[in-house]
Amino acid sequence: GNIADLATPIIAANLSLTVSTNGKSIGSAANNIDATATGALSAFAAAGDIFVSETDVIAVGTINAGSGLVRLTTPAGIDESADDDNVNITTTGTLELNARNAIGAAGGTEPLDLQVGTLGAHVTTNPGGIYVKNTGTVTVADVDTTSGDIDIQSSGSIVATAIDANTLGNVSLTATNGNITLTHVTAAGGGTLTITASNASLLNSASDLVAGNAILTANGLNASIGASCASTDINLTLSGTLTASAPNGTTSGIYLTETNDMSVASLNAGAGV
Repeated sequence: GNIADLATPIIAANLSLTVSTNGKSIGSAANNIDATATGALSAFAAAGDIFVSETDVIAVGTINAGSGLVRLTTPAGIDESADDDNVNITTTGTLELNARNAIGAAGGTEPLDLQVGTLGAHVTTNPGGIYVKNTGTVTVADVDTTSGDIDIQSSGSIVATAIDANTLGNVSLTATNGNITLTHVTAAGGGTLTITASNASLLNSASDLVAGNAILTANGLNASIGASCASTDINLTLSGTLTASAPNGTTSGIYLTETNDMSVASLNAGAGV
């Protein structure tokens, strides 16, 4: 059956929660499992949802919800219990992370490792960044910081629907094998957007990119930044400089629309447009 919230929080060193019946859940949207774990949090639900709130830092061991929703909430931060490249959270559905301090950490094996279909992540109240590394394609539906960087890496495509680094912060998106489709991405405090499709293109989907500076790279063969008509341009509002590179191929190109005066640091379209 389900694992329901108890009247008192669960207190443990390492906490492991499991429901094996398909469609059964750990906690509920109205009543998260409340816990205090000084060590790792692990959870498994066979195609069910997982809702856990902790009173301190959530150190994620292994969480797998199949196709279910995973929602983790804490007044502190969220990190992996061991800094490595092993996947910490898996779901073909949606992952929601809610914290007041950093989610993951920058550099090397420090980011929180994911394999999720859709990502929502929020760092509210306190300064702190969001640093995640995803395996496969991911839709970034709603990710924001109050004052901190956002760094999202994926081995597959990224669909960037809504990303906001507010007050102070930079945004970095990297897809090693796949396009990055851009809708709303901002570094509202004048930070830098660094958006890199290592083996493919940057695509427009009613794009609205706002920042101080932007560094846009499409490194795939015959890859482009935007496409060759006004409706498929990448739309920018920058207070600083633009660097754009799509250097590989004879049909590559760079197609941009800037709402302010455009200050160009460098453009490289290879043999394309």
